[in-house]
Amino acid sequence: MGLLSNPKTRNKIANLIAKYNNRLCVLCYLVGVVWFLALAHVQLNARTYFSENALLPGLVDPDFQHGHGSGEYFQELKSIMKDRKSEDEEFQIPSEWLVQKFAELRLDAYAHNYSFKYPYNILQGQSVRGQNVYAILRAPRAAGTEAVVLSAPFRADHDSTLAGIGLMLGLAKAFNRHTYWAKDIIFLVTDNQEIGMQAWLSAYHHSYNDFISAGHLPGRSGAIQAAINLEIGTDVVNRMDVRIEGLNGQLPNLDLVNTVMRLCRRESITPTLHKRTDYWNLDSMDGFQYSLKTMLMMMWRQAPGIPSGNHGLFHRYNVEAVTLHGTKLKNAKQNLGFSEMGRVLEGVFRSLNNLLERFHQSFFFYLLPSTDRYVSIGLYMPPFGLLVLSIAIKAIALWLSAGIFAKAEEEEQEEGLAEGSVDASITSDDQEQKKSAAQIGASTADQSEAPAKQDSQTFLMLLCYLPYFLTSCFFGLVAYYGPQFIISTAVRMQLSPESGLVIGFFAINVAVILYPLLQHWRTSKKAALIQARVDARILKCVGLLAVGIVLSTTAVINISLAFFVAACWVPVLLFIRPSSSRVCQLIQLLCLIVISPFGLMFAAAIINHLAFGKSSSPIDPIELIVRGWEGVQAGLFTVAIQSQMIDNLTFGLISVALLPLWTLFRLVPMCDIPN
Repeated sequence: MGLLSNPKTRNKIANLIAKYNNRLCVLCYLVGVVWFLALAHVQLNARTYFSENALLPGLVDPDFQHGHGSGEYFQELKSIMKDRKSEDEEFQIPSEWLVQKFAELRLDAYAHNYSFKYPYNILQGQSVRGQNVYAILRAPRAAGTEAVVLSAPFRADHDSTLAGIGLMLGLAKAFNRHTYWAKDIIFLVTDNQEIGMQAWLSAYHHSYNDFISAGHLPGRSGAIQAAINLEIGTDVVNRMDVRIEGLNGQLPNLDLVNTVMRLCRRESITPTLHKRTDYWNLDSMDGFQYSLKTMLMMMWRQAPGIPSGNHGLFHRYNVEAVTLHGTKLKNAKQNLGFSEMGRVLEGVFRSLNNLLERFHQSFFFYLLPSTDRYVSIGLYMPPFGLLVLSIAIKAIALWLSAGIFAKAEEEEQEEGLAEGSVDASITSDDQEQKKSAAQIGASTADQSEAPAKQDSQTFLMLLCYLPYFLTSCFFGLVAYYGPQFIISTAVRMQLSPESGLVIGFFAINVAVILYPLLQHWRTSKKAALIQARVDARILKCVGLLAVGIVLSTTAVINISLAFFVAACWVPVLLFIRPSSSRVCQLIQLLCLIVISPFGLMFAAAIINHLAFGKSSSPIDPIELIVRGWEGVQAGLFTVAIQSQMIDNLTFGLISVALLPLWTLFRLVPMCDIPN
């Protein structure tokens, strides 16, 4: 504070920033990006470890002997689904059969009925009914104040989860024969994907929304400590893919992830992240590239804020959860069945049974370059801070170049000279001393009025930009509250809700691009031209500060989304400026179109198709554009629906934050500058 309060030191810092701000911004950006990506190297991250000693993973010998029984449950469930005749019954959960099987195991079995309706008046507001089935194994050694959950979504299509439900029944039979359980175990089978899980969690925790009528749970247990979600479609697996990404980018406690990884290795089941195993030599350059790709794939999956499984809905209730997805390779040498998978889950629940309190000691914010190494928040925040620092440096330089602080310094110097002359006149005689005293009083009054006058002038000057800020906010509000009108209009035009929503959002982005062209930006007076130049600087300064605030707050919740947006936005926003050259204006317009919310989603959809698509044919530009449009259509519709039903924040961030800020920067290149 002493450095900034000293006028001379403050002037030196201001001159340094004003002179070298471009070089400093480029340096901070490049160092930040390279440093962040380099964290995937084994020398810059750390090996995972257990912070919670009470877990004791793998301490006891597994005794799960019901692999054959799990297979029988699986085959019986498959035959039930094949015997169904109508298409409506084909995908309905066999609730009666599940309740009967749980009851035969002497568990408290219940059926949970709920209903929901889609937002934006989809399906004309009709309610859709669903049903969950759950059973509770009461702990014989506790009062039922704590519980853990083993869940599985019901899917009978090509991405079947019937094997996971059969394994759940086998585990329920095995767990019920032991008396060492200190926590209740809830076995849960949900319908309608995330909606069924959200309905059950809402009813369990008494949290409701306008679109899901959660109903009433006939049976309850204690506070849920942890949850494991199963997505297993076959009775033979080779690898166990551990999915950790939750709603809005939340992650489970790292101790739970480490427990699952450790126990999978014990049973010779290879744990994977996004279906990628660990590289054999992480110190090599190939190992670094492999780890970097794994970390980027995790960030890519985390950035949209869409949960990678039903486990992602537990995190918002302070419940740590992961999803285990079994995969089978065609030419694998070793095939593992229900027995090995059952022993893994038995070990996980034995470890959870040892917990004395909730998960709290290990990390909640991290990135994983491999299954046994992690990058903590203390490692990835400094390089991300450099990206935001480049924005702050440019904003300060623009504010200084506007001349506001220079005027303040001149006024301070003039007041200092006036005070010196007054002090010299005091020493003359008594009469002049009285006059000087009067002058001192007047000078002091002027000094007290000067800061207030300067603040009022600054406020009035910033008030001139209010129409631009309100216009930017208007486009954001239209994008956020417009889907109701857009989708209803699309239905009248015989379009699907997905197509109507993406067309409406695209039209809003086009309107932002064309809006400055409809304004009368150019004037003939030289003074107006100079003022327009100042306007552009202050407009860009305020926009950069707002971008820095949005990126910083987003990074605390979802570092992946914040990093990808910062990597794309920062280089463009730093160097766009008013220009008299048509070519420069066109280049800046093209760059702004690329980093627009729609442009980023379109680019993300194309990258997703190229990286994860199964097409092996040569790339066709037309097909690539079509795939990109379809990807934006599916992704935008998903986050819009989830924003209303399960409180996904991504759609709100795009509409209320990113779109208004992009609109504000769209106005900057259209300002006039003097010759």
